[in-house]
Amino acid sequence: MTASGDVGPLAEGGTVQLGLRTQTGLPEATRLTAGTWPRSGPGQPTQVAVSQAVADTLALRPGVRLGVAAPGRPPSRCS
Repeated sequence: MTASGDVGPLAEGGTVQLGLRTQTGLPEATRLTAGTWPRSGPGQPTQVAVSQAVADTLALRPGVRLGVAAPGRPPSRCS
């Protein structure tokens, strides 16, 4: 997948390759350092949680929206 956005290195027109996955049990096994655990509803942007390393590298913070696209597909919005 490719991500684009309007903050940090992505704000300069850059993109980054990344992988997404779902995982159960994160609230019990990890510590949330900012924001809230993801929850999304129909017609809303997909909410995601990222590691501190990814947040630091991409200058992400709670509420930032990213465009995420699989090869050959139009972008979807994540926040």
